[in-house]
Amino acid sequence: MSKDPSPCGCATFAEPIVCTLTGQEQQARRAAEFRDAFVHLERTEPLEGAFRWHFRGEPALEAHLRALARREQECCRFFDFRITREGTSIVWETRGPESAAGVLEEFMRLPETLRSEPTLDAMQRALGDAGLTFVSEAGRISLPVEPG
Repeated sequence: MSKDPSPCGCATFAEPIVCTLTGQEQQARRAAEFRDAFVHLERTEPLEGAFRWHFRGEPALEAHLRALARREQECCRFFDFRITREGTSIVWETRGPESAAGVLEEFMRLPETLRSEPTLDAMQRALGDAGLTFVSEAGRISLPVEPG
């Protein structure tokens, strides 16, 4: 993630609040990956400017979550993802800039969003309504699909 050090020694975020994952099939696959991961979710912990998802510490799950976080970082560079171990749990921590507070909060609620409506459209609608911009393959901005 692109962070510029500030005079205080803390990081500032310079990335736009944009998701660059392209292709309907890739986006649908990513939503499915999150749905599959959330089956193992134990709890969500909100933090100031961040949140943590706590997952059961199953051996194969940690590698899956690390790979998912790495792929997610490629398309949502404004977020900072960290996967750590805490006791028997695997913890996925997400941080973002103040300008992305609404998107961060909605991303934190992704498990509930996908549980109530397990579709790509639901995920994009929730994150888009919170302020996330989606970029299409042609480089144009693509807004979430309106409910019909």
